[in-house]
Amino acid sequence: MNGKYMLYDGDVVFADASEDYDGTCKYVVVKNKDNMPFIAGLHTIIAHPKNDSISDEYKQYCFCSLNVRKQFALCANGISVYGISKSSIEKISFPLPPLPEQTAIANILSTADKEIDLHEKHLAELKKQKKALMQQLLTGIVRVNTEKVI
Repeated sequence: MNGKYMLYDGDVVFADASEDYDGTCKYVVVKNKDNMPFIAGLHTIIAHPKNDSISDEYKQYCFCSLNVRKQFALCANGISVYGISKSSIEKISFPLPPLPEQTAIANILSTADKEIDLHEKHLAELKKQKKALMQQLLTGIVRVNTEKVI
C-alpha cells in the first residue's frame, strides 16, 4: 500500500464531511510510537507533517481556537452535509510559536483539560447523589421538616 495512506506518529487526521459546521473541524492526532501499520477510514484527510516545526502536544490544541474553527467553517461547502477538501485545509492558518512555547502552551492546556475532567466527574457524582436523594424524598424514606424551611 502507498505510504501516503499509512498513519504515522504525529499525523493529523481530519474529518472531511459533517452534518454541521462544528464537525468540519474535527480531527485527531495519531499516536503510533511503535509505527504499527494502519490507515484512516473513509471521509478523512491525512496531514503528514513536513518537518518537526510543530510538536505533537501542540497539535492537540492548535486547531481548536475560535479563529481556526471559523476558517474551517468558511471552507466547508454543502447544504445538508458539509465537506472540506485537502486544498482547503492547506489554506488554514494557525499560530505557530517556537517549539519551547508550543510545549508550554500544550502543558497549560493539558493541565486545564485534566482539571475540567475532574470537575465534570465531580458534577456527575453530585447529579447521582441528587437523583438518589430525590428518590428517597419522593418515596418518603427521607422526610423534610417543613417547619424549619424558610
